[in-house]
Amino acid sequence: MEIVRKVIHPFLVHVEIIWFCSTGSYATTIMILSSTLAGSIADGDGDDDLNTFYQNEGFSSSIITGTISDPELSNVDLFVAMLPNDGFGTSEITALTNYLATGGRILFMGEQNSFAPTENNFINGALSDLGSSMLLGASSIDSGFNDTSAGQILPHPFNSSVNLVNYGNVNSISGIPPGNELFLAKDLSTPWGGVELVGNGTMIVLADTNMISHIEDTAGNDNHLFFTNIVPEPNGAFVIGLGAAVAVIAMRCRHKSYHLRPLSNSRGP
Repeated sequence: MEIVRKVIHPFLVHVEIIWFCSTGSYATTIMILSSTLAGSIADGDGDDDLNTFYQNEGFSSSIITGTISDPELSNVDLFVAMLPNDGFGTSEITALTNYLATGGRILFMGEQNSFAPTENNFINGALSDLGSSMLLGASSIDSGFNDTSAGQILPHPFNSSVNLVNYGNVNSISGIPPGNELFLAKDLSTPWGGVELVGNGTMIVLADTNMISHIEDTAGNDNHLFFTNIVPEPNGAFVIGLGAAVAVIAMRCRHKSYHLRPLSNSRGP
């Protein structure tokens, strides 16, 4: 643990800021469901490639195999399921429902339907069972690899600073709540990325896994920014001491919690 102390505005009030830098209880945790199909793809858009990217970004990321349960999701900030091997069982849907109820965030990644029709159906079954209105279609749009052009990236916090995305042959997504589309195909009318609030949680659906293929090409596209933007930041807190008054303010922070305490009540140096 690293501890750094700093005094701000010494002529107004003495306040000491202490950064408790911890990659333990305050680190963001990502869990990625193992996918045989995604893992078999040779062009860098598999579950292992996304896992490596998140680890390189400093997140606590791992790949899970087997049945999803409440204990495994208890400390997870982002759960990712791309091209799942099987349909989600009743107990897994219950666990994911509980996870969303506590404010969890889920990313489902499907594909153009001629490549992964079975896996898309598994995702659609989960979306329906979890109460989402979004569904993957049966389309194959924008063949080959493409760079987005004007109008394809829609305004959304998840697209903050995202100006160009590289993607591959995509599927369509229906049922996205108005204003929550993320990406459009070249026709500027078919969405292939969307967001929906379900209970207290957030569900994200992408109809393309090829976004991961060039995720490390930070000079050529902003794919990496999107995948970091969707990661929620764990809650921290800091205390501000202003003379005798002390206020506790909840804060969103990544990897750090911030704690402030008064040094004295004097206004001089």
